[in-house]
Amino acid sequence: MNKILKLKYFVLPIVVLLTAKQSQSQHVFQLSDTLNSSHIGTYLYYYTDSTNSKTIEAVQSPKFESIFIHSQKTHLGFGHTKSAVWLRLDIYPGNINLNRYFIQFEYPMLNHVTMYSIKDSVLMIQESGLDIPLKNRDVESESPTFPLYLSPNRINRFYFKIKSNSSMAINAQIFQKENYYRALIDKKLFLGHYYGLVLVMVLYNLFLAFSTKEKSFLYYAFYAGFQGLYQFHFDGLVQIYAYPNNPILTEIMMGITINGFLLMGLVFCKEYLLLKKNTWLYNNYKVLIFLNIILILILPLLGYYDWNRMAHNFSYLFLIFLTVSSIVRMIDGFKPSKFFVIAVSFFIAGLVIRISRNLGLLPESFFTLYAFHFGSALEMTLLSFGLGDRINRLKDEKDEIRLKTRTRIAADLHDDIGSTLTKISTNSEIIKSAEDSIKIKAAAEKIGNLSREMISSFGDVIWAIDSRKDSMQDLIDRMNDLVFDLFAEDDIHVTFKADTFEPSNLDVEVRQNVYFIYKEALNNICKHAQATKVDIALKKLSNGFELHIKDNGIGIKGIQNKSGNGLKNMKNRAEQIGAKLSINTTRGCNLALSYLY
Repeated sequence: MNKILKLKYFVLPIVVLLTAKQSQSQHVFQLSDTLNSSHIGTYLYYYTDSTNSKTIEAVQSPKFESIFIHSQKTHLGFGHTKSAVWLRLDIYPGNINLNRYFIQFEYPMLNHVTMYSIKDSVLMIQESGLDIPLKNRDVESESPTFPLYLSPNRINRFYFKIKSNSSMAINAQIFQKENYYRALIDKKLFLGHYYGLVLVMVLYNLFLAFSTKEKSFLYYAFYAGFQGLYQFHFDGLVQIYAYPNNPILTEIMMGITINGFLLMGLVFCKEYLLLKKNTWLYNNYKVLIFLNIILILILPLLGYYDWNRMAHNFSYLFLIFLTVSSIVRMIDGFKPSKFFVIAVSFFIAGLVIRISRNLGLLPESFFTLYAFHFGSALEMTLLSFGLGDRINRLKDEKDEIRLKTRTRIAADLHDDIGSTLTKISTNSEIIKSAEDSIKIKAAAEKIGNLSREMISSFGDVIWAIDSRKDSMQDLIDRMNDLVFDLFAEDDIHVTFKADTFEPSNLDVEVRQNVYFIYKEALNNICKHAQATKVDIALKKLSNGFELHIKDNGIGIKGIQNKSGNGLKNMKNRAEQIGAKLSINTTRGCNLALSYLY
């Protein structure tokens, strides 16, 4: 909306100054009928007002004429700055149609752009930017845009005062009105395709999340959604389609979306790359999550400028973490991380091209203008493909583990049954041929014991493969039952203590091997250790558990010849699940099994 001030005592000095400088001006932008659009960065003069206190009367005074610096670039970049930047532009229109030109500052995140011009001895003030409601702007556009009011056959001087709570990136263009609206249609068409892709990715992965119950899809949907919302704010589209007349809400929502994007990006990275607890990557992940939450909490306490600067610095840490994590996991042999590495590379490449273009380091083109959108779209597409590949690979690995587990259980069961039946058959032959009643009774007792052991083995195998018995508490209950079965009739004092575990499931392989190690140890104690006291403790760790079995018997040396392959089997089972097994025989026997998730 124009603000028009009649020039009083300062009209004559300004007019005199402009007239005197016309012949001296070396960088005057010449309008022509054939002009469609043109970048005017090299025609600009700029001055940085570090005190943010200069007025239009001050900057157009003669002493400021030499203070303004001529721009050598098509794009001006000042980074994050609290200073106001003043621009000066001279335009010579000749005698063409004067009512068909716009000037636009492409960067939508400029908070306040004020244009000063003189027409018919009147100082005209026009305002645009994030802080100006859409209804108060002369041109309803997501980027600060102004109509040019020109006087024919003379140099027209314009001043611009620019403030930004984000980075100060200045890329100014002059358009013919018709070409401006054509460019606007092309821009919205491209952005429509981009945000359509984001919406498809979000909805598709939400559908997969609810249909497969796989939380990775849900995290990805939130990550893509927040990324799209952040970019929607960054492109200035919320000023047109969401809340056009509420600048405060625009900045608040900008903060919420960038924090949501960073937070969900970290959560998705951890889930996608399967970062293991108590590793340096996982510890850094927790630190970044903590910092992100702090960043969210301090948003109301800081001014938007300071908060925005902190958020952008945090985003660099975010990108470094994503890159390093994906490369490390790829080196570890985690194949789905290849998609992640390539996806993040496209995202970073798009960001670098955008920054380089805003700083004038890369030329103006459709690709450099929308490089970040291309990089972001490729990143989201590749991550979606990578996530599907990761789910399929994990499913195949689980199926392979189940098959190996079933094969091993079948082999173990076959060996146990074959060995037991052979022993039963041998003892039954003794019963048939023996005449001594003592031998017959001993053979019958042995057959009974072997039958009970076989029934017990069947029970253990059925329990191990029963998916309804896969919680930590089920394992504890089974271990406690075994204590009662083995030591109920023996004169051995047994204590069994187990910490309280949160509800969680154990893989069938882990559950089976832990239980069989435990059972083998107790069988050795019961049959061979000659112990009178046994202490059993199952302790909870932050990322796993430890099993301790201690007795006051004769120690491992005294029983190793009697226990056969039992000790070897225990070590093999621990290796199969990546657990650590240690046996100390200083006093009695002290067994410790440590397993980390």
